[in-house]
Amino acid sequence: MDELLDEDFTGWPKNSPAPRNKASTRMWNRFSESRGKVVAHELYPLAIIVHGDIAVAYCLCTSAYRNKDDEIEMPNGRYSDLLVRTDDSWKFLTWHGDADE
Repeated sequence: MDELLDEDFTGWPKNSPAPRNKASTRMWNRFSESRGKVVAHELYPLAIIVHGDIAVAYCLCTSAYRNKDDEIEMPNGRYSDLLVRTDDSWKFLTWHGDADE
């Protein structure tokens, strides 16, 4: 997470009651990893718009997640991302989305 998220990051996954900053996103990511593991992930970009040092990306995704009971869950999801170009890479400034219900 530290390498992917800008210091000013705030994102709002659908399963969160409010937007999460970088520290909160890192904490919930660690919690999710303690309950299982992503074993595969694929992105399907739908549209990417680059305007100077800002990019907007819309994508669908599929993940395979092995839970603590050794069962595989395969949720699909969708995201809208806003990225900012830094000196060395593109970083997420914000996102919205999550697995579809």
